[in-house]
Amino acid sequence: KRIGRLGFLACVLALLLPSFAFGWIGWHYIALLFELPLLLASAFRLHDFEKPGWLALLLVVPFVAAPALIVLLAWPGTRGENRFGFIPRF
Repeated sequence: KRIGRLGFLACVLALLLPSFAFGWIGWHYIALLFELPLLLASAFRLHDFEKPGWLALLLVVPFVAAPALIVLLAWPGTRGENRFGFIPRF
C-alpha cells in the first residue's frame, strides 16, 4: 500500500495534534495510541518511495523524528506503479 503527500499530511494532522494535546495534559498512554497509527501511515508513505516500511521506526528516535517527518511530507513519491502498488490518489 502507498499513501501520497496530501493523505500523509492529513494523517499527521489528525493523529499528531491529539497526541500532543493528550501528552500536554499528562495522559501519555492515550497519546501513544495516536502515535501507533502514525507509524503505520509513515510505513505506507515510505512505500511510496519504494523503501521498506520498517524504516518508519526511525520516527521513534527523538532527534530523527522531526527531520524524517519533514522529508516524508516534502519528498515526492515515485511516479507510476511500484512494487508496493498503484499511484496513490491523495
